[in-house]
Amino acid sequence: MKPPLQQENLQEKILQNVEAVIGLQDQKRQDLPRHHRLLESVATAFGRPWFLYAELGFFGVWGIVSHLIKINLMNWNIPSSP
Repeated sequence: MKPPLQQENLQEKILQNVEAVIGLQDQKRQDLPRHHRLLESVATAFGRPWFLYAELGFFGVWGIVSHLIKINLMNWNIPSSP
């Protein structure tokens, strides 16, 4: 087992390295054009569980409503423009 002084020193170096990597990632993100950051944010949102649930709910409701309209249990009167 390492002496406590060496272990603390190692932990400090690891923390410094992690902070350096985080700083580099932040700098890289800031250097990206605005549209690229927007696309990255949208792509990140697509990978979230809430997006999958929202998508499944939307298409589920759409499918049920379409089926109800098809079997004439629900009317869908879209007003025509004059």
